[in-house]
Amino acid sequence: MHEGPVGGHFGVEHTLFRLQTRYYWYKMREDVSLWCHTCASCAAKARPLKRPQAPMGTVRVGAPMERIAVDLMGPMNETERFNRYILVVQDYFTKWVKAYPLPNDQAVTVAEVIAAEWVCRYGAPFTLHSDQGTNFESEVFQTMCELLDIDKTRTTPFRPQSDGQVERFNATLQKILATTSERCHWDWDLMVPYAVMAYRATKHSSTGFTPNMMLFGREITEPIDLMKERLELAHRVARDALGQSVERAKKHYDKRAARTHYKVGDAVWYLVKGTKRVKNKIRKFLPNYDGPYFILGHLDDLVYRIQRSPRAKVKVVHHDKLKPYHSRQPLENSWVFKDSEVWQPQEVPAPNLEADGAELDLDLSGLFTEGNNSGTDSIPPLDDTGVSMVEQDPKDVHWSGVAVVNFFPSAGQ
Repeated sequence: MHEGPVGGHFGVEHTLFRLQTRYYWYKMREDVSLWCHTCASCAAKARPLKRPQAPMGTVRVGAPMERIAVDLMGPMNETERFNRYILVVQDYFTKWVKAYPLPNDQAVTVAEVIAAEWVCRYGAPFTLHSDQGTNFESEVFQTMCELLDIDKTRTTPFRPQSDGQVERFNATLQKILATTSERCHWDWDLMVPYAVMAYRATKHSSTGFTPNMMLFGREITEPIDLMKERLELAHRVARDALGQSVERAKKHYDKRAARTHYKVGDAVWYLVKGTKRVKNKIRKFLPNYDGPYFILGHLDDLVYRIQRSPRAKVKVVHHDKLKPYHSRQPLENSWVFKDSEVWQPQEVPAPNLEADGAELDLDLSGLFTEGNNSGTDSIPPLDDTGVSMVEQDPKDVHWSGVAVVNFFPSAGQ
């Protein structure tokens, strides 16, 4: 009546109604409910009543140029200067942004612009956040981050919300270019600096100040020398405003949160809708979920490592792509616990920078030596999603003695 050729895989109430017209037994509703809830065909196709949505993850920053986000826009119409892409770099704290027109999106081009135009002008950031584009995950880009002692982080696959700040600026930049002039279709690279200047002179809703004020302590249209105390006050007020803004956004976002805590060995369904194509089959009729997968461990509170079988590839997925798997028969998952004992996230202890007599000493002679390949042998292997299979917890930030700067001792930074 539920799974037969004329069953239709209907829900509990419809299946129960059809049965009650013909049969009756003790605890009939409980049996029908259990049978329908453990139907693998229904679970693989049906979406949950409440969509999995984890609480918003937040990243706190407290100083200019401490954490930056990078992204690429394009391809667009090629201009007379042979530019087709825009490299966007934005600071998380001050909201200061730069946009660089590029002729291509190769990793060498992107790394050269970031090193020459951003690092040489504003200094090396502690953390650089990007999506999982091949240009940002290449060996060239990873080596640049290692040489400059930059902690490289990335978004979760198919999860652009993890880099929401720079993605939001991309939409703003497109709107400015589209509404400024008809020239944007072919001379857009000439108009990018003016569009970015307008953005930096506008008060940001999160900080309550313009990016110019946050970075320089003044507005570029009013060149007034400001005292250090005024810049301190702006940063202090901005920190409070940023904290309140994050709390408001998190409170509003978490109203729809439906989070499930998974443990090692738990069986889960993995959302594959729209990512699989099967020859001679209709995509809309394919299952939305694939499983069962088993939880091997977690990289942080919302990102899990899953594997279908001991010989299958390990996947790194976000919490919202998973839902619990209910089976009528016990599942064999003893191999999961053996693998979880072998693999553990690495934790790097932070150095004690406040010890008496500590001195900052770094040999930079090897940075510009021809043929220097330091750090390339330590790049961890990648799984099928392009994510390193050995990652550190994003909370365990590696603070380099060279990059740490005491901006305002009086403010406790």
